[in-house]
Amino acid sequence: MLHAGVPETLLDEVMKILGPRLLRRFESQEGYKCFPETLRLLKELRKSNVKISAVSNSDPRILKTLSSLQILPLLTHPPTLSYYTNCSKPDPEMYRIACASCDEIPGEGVLMVGDELEADYNGSLKASLEPRLITRVGSYSAHTERSLLGDIEGKEVIDNLWDIVQEGVEVLRVENVTAKC
Repeated sequence: MLHAGVPETLLDEVMKILGPRLLRRFESQEGYKCFPETLRLLKELRKSNVKISAVSNSDPRILKTLSSLQILPLLTHPPTLSYYTNCSKPDPEMYRIACASCDEIPGEGVLMVGDELEADYNGSLKASLEPRLITRVGSYSAHTERSLLGDIEGKEVIDNLWDIVQEGVEVLRVENVTAKC
């Protein structure tokens, strides 16, 4: 803040005001918004007995954010937070810990949907999960614009969370056709 021009004599005063405001913003839906289909999809997955969790390079304050966005109660297993794990995304160990907390073994059928190529997609792939990269261009955090970074050629890419449900329906269709042959 000193580099931004705040006089050193005012720094403590500014931080007393700014600190709580920043925490309030990023611990609530004030600083974030869900993709339009998120809550409906999570409700449907939960109703279908699909295990749902979250993996975050964050501390426990993210739980307030997830709660304010109405996501936390829709998870079937607690989020895996780097604060508690001694590792962080993209370390494959982070995903192994998340799988263990859901009583799952990393491998086929365990999906990781994320919006960061390295941390979410490549990290979960190295842990033997089935990653999906969601490519949402636009504003989904207040006053920030997302853009696609990195080479996505050959990656499993979705642009809507419902794509994972559709993908599952198509797999079932193919398996049923194969079983009938």
